[in-house]
Amino acid sequence: MGYVDKIYWERFFFKSKYIIAQIKTYLQDMGPYKGVGSYARIQFSENLNYCWTRFAICKEMYHCILDAQPGSRITNTGDLLTLSEYLTDDLLSELADEADKFAPFETEKLAEIMAIETLIPIELRRHLADALDGGLVTPHQIALRYRIPEEYVGISMSAGYFSAVIRGRDGKLVDLS
Repeated sequence: MGYVDKIYWERFFFKSKYIIAQIKTYLQDMGPYKGVGSYARIQFSENLNYCWTRFAICKEMYHCILDAQPGSRITNTGDLLTLSEYLTDDLLSELADEADKFAPFETEKLAEIMAIETLIPIELRRHLADALDGGLVTPHQIALRYRIPEEYVGISMSAGYFSAVIRGRDGKLVDLS
């Protein structure tokens, strides 16, 4: 489904506190009868715990699907700096209209949503919402159970996130009862 033929993962030392994983794509000779193909190298920070590693790899793998158009990929330092500004700026709400026009930022948001929905789908989170609100479970317990970063429990359990995902799925959810 993606635009690459193979995906490789490797731990890497990143000196940045904002970049925890990255993906680079390459062309290579795939063998004497297969011709030239493409592969992606997903590099993730060696400092990540299991939950963050799992999330980062999942998110970067979605870029192998979402970034099929070259315009949605980061291909130069200027674009990387622009994306970094959008991702780390506290005033993002003021820049939202401008950021949404920047294709790499849009696919970054979508990859993050798709990773969350893969690792802890909305159908599971809906069942946990009442328990969380009632104090029967904590965000930390949910993060441990589903092996996701605790920060994403808070994000993915918010009412605004629920409604956005339901709208994005045209209201189609799986009944788990």
